[in-house]
Amino acid sequence: MAFDGNQARFTVNGLPSEDASGNRGVVVANAALVTLQLETIPSGVLSATFQVYDATDPSSPLASLSAPALTFTGTGLPLELLTDPDTQTSTFTFPAVGIEAYLVRCTVSTSGGPVVFERIVASRGIVSALRKTIPAESQEFESRGWSDELNRMVDALELGGGTADTTEDEVTSTSDATPKTIVTYATLANDRAIDMKIRVWCIEPSTGDIGKWLYEPIFLRDNVGAITERTPVMVYQPPPGIPWDATILIAAPNISVQVTGEAGKDLEWRCQIEVNEHG
Repeated sequence: MAFDGNQARFTVNGLPSEDASGNRGVVVANAALVTLQLETIPSGVLSATFQVYDATDPSSPLASLSAPALTFTGTGLPLELLTDPDTQTSTFTFPAVGIEAYLVRCTVSTSGGPVVFERIVASRGIVSALRKTIPAESQEFESRGWSDELNRMVDALELGGGTADTTEDEVTSTSDATPKTIVTYATLANDRAIDMKIRVWCIEPSTGDIGKWLYEPIFLRDNVGAITERTPVMVYQPPPGIPWDATILIAAPNISVQVTGEAGKDLEWRCQIEVNEHG
């Protein structure tokens, strides 16, 4: 942190008030516990108040469109006063579902008057990896402001703007480690190249743990109907140490996606596929 004399700078889950590039924003998972604490305790700080969006208070810090109300664990309200900021922290739980962003404000009372510091806590989309922005946002997330996120949205739309011959979108749930087929695609004919984009993701709502799998394979269905995978490309992003999995199964003429959960865990799965055949 480049200290600028602002006594209200605060950490989020231990992360400094800004990184080496001057970015203040913090990305958290759905249902994550968020802990706020003053970064330093300079002399003269008497108390600290943390605050999030309050629909009844027009002066409160803003949030993304349709963001649900947040309350602090210690007060059940959208603000919390710490009378001993040397040792106290404030916590709140991020929404369990949805892509949201909240401006978090810290106001410290000092012998010289109030001092304010703000930063954004947000989640990102599982598929798009984008976040929502907040009205009047300037440098509370990134040092270059909100325009970089808008540019990412433009890139995502441009790169994802093509059309596929076939698309499917399926959901399922698991509560044990028994493999389960979530989607099956029936290939159309022999002597075909089959290009697929397969996205699988899941969430354990009780913990907020998320897994994501992205496959972009090409298959060949030859002149006798046998199917082979020619160019597997895969990004694997499960929570560390968690045995969830999503795999591709071939049983000509079908290509299926199978998911495997974990015993005692209630997981919600979703799978989207895009298919183009040529030949």
